[in-house]
Amino acid sequence: MPTVSKRAFSTPIGRVREKEVDFVCEKDGGRLYVQVAYLMPTEETRNREFGALNSVPDQFRKMVLSMDKADFSAGGIVHRYLPDFLAHPSGIDYASARTANPPSRPSGSTRSPIRRR
Repeated sequence: MPTVSKRAFSTPIGRVREKEVDFVCEKDGGRLYVQVAYLMPTEETRNREFGALNSVPDQFRKMVLSMDKADFSAGGIVHRYLPDFLAHPSGIDYASARTANPPSRPSGSTRSPIRRR
């Protein structure tokens, strides 16, 4: 099965404020933020996983992957069942990793708001 790295994305791990973002997938100016959790059985767990992505100040696509079959998508953050994500090559649709209204930045700036670990 193809991995995120094999799908031609750069995949550094970063921190925003006090929270860690598991994967920051970058390619040709597009960006996708990914959190991965085994299970999210409690609201506290879901708040922690989604909260890290809510802390990211730009408008690129954000995704949480877990073994939960229930769809916890909320606030523009997509939740996917991990086996489905891994089984389908279109699990990361690069075109949808860009936003319709990219964040405003100074001309020529491509810096991520995420600090690399």
